Amino acid sequence: MAKKEVEQTASQSLLEKEKEVQQLENQLATLRLEHENQLQKTLSDLEKERDQVKNQLLLQEKKKTSFL
Repeated sequence: MAKKEVEQTASQSLLEKEKEVQQLENQLATLRLEHENQLQKTLSDLEKERDQVKNQLLLQEKKKTSFL
């Protein structure tokens, strides 16, 4: 009888640990997605800024050549 109780306790403990591991894996996956999304947003913002600066430089070059 004691052996059966020990097995049940061990089995229940294992199930709880597996559930905890699954929760942690889900949290990790969520954090990874959030991190990827933030990186993508930052990259997009930087690309927009780069394009704006590039366009400003082109406009300045056009103004210079039109004055010459």
